Amino acid sequence: MAAVTTISKANLVTLLGQIQTVVREDMCIEYTPDGWRIKAVDTAHVAMIDIMVWSQTAMEAYQPDPNIPEVYLPIKKLSDALTIFPDDSPVTLTDDGTTTRLDCGKMHRVLRNIAVPGTPKPKIPALELTCIFELDTSEIGRMMQKGLSVSDHFRITCGPEGLSIVIVNDDGEEVAYDDPEKKSADGTTYSAMFPRSE
Repeated sequence: MAAVTTISKANLVTLLGQIQTVVREDMCIEYTPDGWRIKAVDTAHVAMIDIMVWSQTAMEAYQPDPNIPEVYLPIKKLSDALTIFPDDSPVTLTDDGTTTRLDCGKMHRVLRNIAVPGTPKPKIPALELTCIFELDTSEIGRMMQKGLSVSDHFRITCGPEGLSIVIVNDDGEEVAYDDPEKKSADGTTYSAMFPRSE
């Protein structure tokens, strides 16, 4: 038996791009009844990802296998594997518990899973967040890429004036994202600074 997923290359590339803006090492894909749950934590335990990829909206076909609850894959190898596939074709991933096979038309690629089922999953801590907002990660990802030459960190501020994400350096150069509609629920201004992955 195997867990089998068919997803468009465009959706998979977008998903991996979003993950790589935060984490560049390995990721754990849990095969839940409703789709993939992706978890990843960087080696410094500073950045983490916890994403649900719904089978109903993001996948063309999905068949989990209860005997293969998750797969651990190196993000870079998966991204590199996609570069050989045609852009307009769906990709089928078949995980047999040891390897993950990618099929796209006449092209095939096999990746060895980096851990077997039963390996402890990345630990995502329970967070008590005082300020929560939703945003389009594709826009933020583009901004982060454009800010590579500006600084190695960014600041997020959310308050009654809205949301601001700024990459700035000592010379006054900056790349910024502003959304006045994303306001803190209690009217308080919250701010945090983070290192930015390349």
